[in-house]
Amino acid sequence: MALSSGGYFVFLAVCVAVYRALPARFHDVVLLAASVAFYLFAMPRFTVWILLYALLVWLAGIFAVGKGSGRVVTVLAVTGTVLYLLLVKYAAPVLSFFPGDLEKTGFFSSLVVPVGISYITFQAIAYLVEIARGSIPPETNMVRFFLYLLFFAKVTAGPIEPPETFLKELHRRHRMRPQKTAQGLLLLMRGLLRKIVIADVLAEGINAVYANPAAHSGFEAVFAILLYSAQIYYDFAGYTDLARGSAALFGISLTENFDKPYGAETIREFWGRWHISLSSWLREYIYIPLGGSHCGMFRRCLNLMLTFLVSGIWHGASLTFVIWGLLHGFFQMLGVLYEYLMRKRGVRRERATGVAHLLRMGRTYLLVTFNWIFFRADTLADVWAILTRPFEGLGSFLQSLKAMGITAATLPMFALTLLAIRAMDSALIDPLSRETTRGVPGTRRLAFLAVLTVWTVFLVQSTMQGESATFIYFNF
Repeated sequence: MALSSGGYFVFLAVCVAVYRALPARFHDVVLLAASVAFYLFAMPRFTVWILLYALLVWLAGIFAVGKGSGRVVTVLAVTGTVLYLLLVKYAAPVLSFFPGDLEKTGFFSSLVVPVGISYITFQAIAYLVEIARGSIPPETNMVRFFLYLLFFAKVTAGPIEPPETFLKELHRRHRMRPQKTAQGLLLLMRGLLRKIVIADVLAEGINAVYANPAAHSGFEAVFAILLYSAQIYYDFAGYTDLARGSAALFGISLTENFDKPYGAETIREFWGRWHISLSSWLREYIYIPLGGSHCGMFRRCLNLMLTFLVSGIWHGASLTFVIWGLLHGFFQMLGVLYEYLMRKRGVRRERATGVAHLLRMGRTYLLVTFNWIFFRADTLADVWAILTRPFEGLGSFLQSLKAMGITAATLPMFALTLLAIRAMDSALIDPLSRETTRGVPGTRRLAFLAVLTVWTVFLVQSTMQGESATFIYFNF
């Protein structure tokens, strides 16, 4: 049940109605019941297993206190969660690199990847490690812990919530405020606009090019490369809006995953703005434990490469994901070496302004967009085919646009959608904030309401016609 589907909104409305009709002491139970029902709909065969998984992690957290046996429990529990993730997600793809039919006929081919297992595993690891560090106490309320791992708004594709932040949200939740409800509704609408009107419209032409690069012109290959950077942003940011909006209707704040990532001047800054919850997790539990930046230059560069290797593998077992991760690590390493050499010469790097700022943004955007080719392509052969297409004769510009699904009616639709999203942005404080403003003043409010009404009708019609495409990050 995708968060952009009509069925999900019916489910969400029922959950909100029941939640608000019952006394506060039943709220956590209602949310857990809804989360179990959501998972039961997604993977009925694995619901009992995922509940058992959560129970084992919860018990491990209870016993993971102290330096002696507590540390042993932590190590065993973390190792077990990692091994399970590696088994279900990577065993069959890795075996496929070797000759023979073991992966097709044996035990590994029967393994099914549970929905959201990567996000659940990373949150379980964070919880256990923070207990071992003494940063948080074990959560003695089993219902609240289960919500930390399995809350339906975030179980399929995050955000990857820090345990101390999310558990505090559950503990301090008070009566529903109109501002929080307004924030939730705005986020839901913005998420639908981003997903249905932009990402899904772009997806059709992009998927066609990547499915058969040889059948498309050079212009179409270029458009597919450039437009995919927009598609994946609006798809994933749209999902995050829907997850945060859903949670806000219950008075819960989730982490914002995006902060204008394509406005970054460097790859390092990009990763501080893109998939922020994953970047924070990798920094906290991979990069810093390896030594982070508090070591020699060679070790620091090695730490960067290993961290982004983990990031690539986390996204998938394919060589394309591994190369994608290593390229990001390599570009960050070059940035670190450049800053090191500049400091040696006594030159301090400052944020650029004007044209220099635009040039740095453009450079970073092109590097990120180039890396997206490896992220999107299924095989290295597809990567090569996409990269060579632009040099094999450029076709008609307008025909290429049409082949990519960009018609005369599409551009005004995109323009209106972006205006609507901008209007919603003006009704929300900084994306990393957890509160909303009191409203949008004057004529902007009227314009916002008018655009919102038009697109509400459009989205209702779209929902009635069929389900939207699956979110890209559901695959990870």
